[in-house]
Amino acid sequence: MSHDAAQRPRKRRFWRLVRIYFRSFRITIWLIALLVLGCLIYVNQVGLPGFVKRPLLQRLREHGIELQFSRLRLRWYQGIVAENVRFGRAGDPLTPELTLK
Repeated sequence: MSHDAAQRPRKRRFWRLVRIYFRSFRITIWLIALLVLGCLIYVNQVGLPGFVKRPLLQRLREHGIELQFSRLRLRWYQGIVAENVRFGRAGDPLTPELTLK
């Protein structure tokens, strides 16, 4: 048996492992892309989750703005969009309030 004939099975095994790892990597990338796309569609249709809304509302209250809304969504071309918005000055019931759809 020549030295060259002994190298062929090793090369085949190496390339077989490379193909297996490449396929696994490719499937993982596709699953991550699908997950990200699903999350973006979710926040566009359903709205941002509470752990994103709470800090935003808290920072606005710190600046003296009381904001209420029915839904806060992420739109591709407009950014963060609030629906049925009502806002005024925090802690002052006599200030005017503005309500928008």
